[in-house]
Amino acid sequence: MKPTPGKIVIFGQYKTGTTGLFTKIRNSLPEAEREPRTLFEPREYRPEAGDDSRWVLAKTILKLVGHSERVKYSSFLGFDRRIYLTRDPRDWLVSSALFLCQEKPSVFGNRKSTGWIQDYLRKKEAEPQRYPLKELLDYIFALPPSTAPEAAAEATRRMQAFCMAFEKGLRDNYLRLRYEDFVDGRLESLSNYMEFDLKGDANVDRQYAHVPRTCTHSDWKNWLTPEDEAFFRPYFEAYIREYGYESDWQSSERPRIDPAHGSRYVERVIQLKRQSHAVTNPKSNRDDR
Repeated sequence: MKPTPGKIVIFGQYKTGTTGLFTKIRNSLPEAEREPRTLFEPREYRPEAGDDSRWVLAKTILKLVGHSERVKYSSFLGFDRRIYLTRDPRDWLVSSALFLCQEKPSVFGNRKSTGWIQDYLRKKEAEPQRYPLKELLDYIFALPPSTAPEAAAEATRRMQAFCMAFEKGLRDNYLRLRYEDFVDGRLESLSNYMEFDLKGDANVDRQYAHVPRTCTHSDWKNWLTPEDEAFFRPYFEAYIREYGYESDWQSSERPRIDPAHGSRYVERVIQLKRQSHAVTNPKSNRDDR
């Protein structure tokens, strides 16, 4: 018996697997009389004619209160199936640091900045424990618009607190899914909650090719140094404790960083960003030197 079409929403921070999960579910939706309606990072859900008789799939990003792009989360709370994603914040930190390179124009639009970052990443790939991730973030945060590392870390702590409070507000009839279980294919609980098999692939569409990096977990053990632990641990402790992540910050005895997930990844996403920026902003297509 086919499940009755319903509304599905995914909640999660950036870099917690929301795009991959959205793709996986979209490609697994059972056939229905009407084509599914998909909503990729909408600011709110606005019902359309026919929504009650077709699948509606939305993924929305959890953003700290006061963010310039406010999301009306309450418009999604009546959905039939609600999924809340978590991820080890140390892996999140590594992914966010590298993803930030294609987010700040002062990075992707400046060859001097990208050159420094690529040089630092290559040195870190050669000697992972000698070069803290914090030093890379300090450099990026110092670029305009500048942000003090302590302020950025505190914003991260407040974001984590917001996410934990948001989950408590979901109350019941939702599923918490770990990013780690998603990438490892442990989806039995999700499949049971969805009431259909998740047989579709999670290969993201071409326009989102800049999003996936390793599609694995625990890579932070190759990246973070004792200096990183000393700085970031106080900001991450509450989230790690709440979601039962490993409290030991012990890094790998023989850390290894694959350039495909470091310097070459950054090179690729910056190139994609520059190409996109040149198309959407032809008059500002100037590379500062």
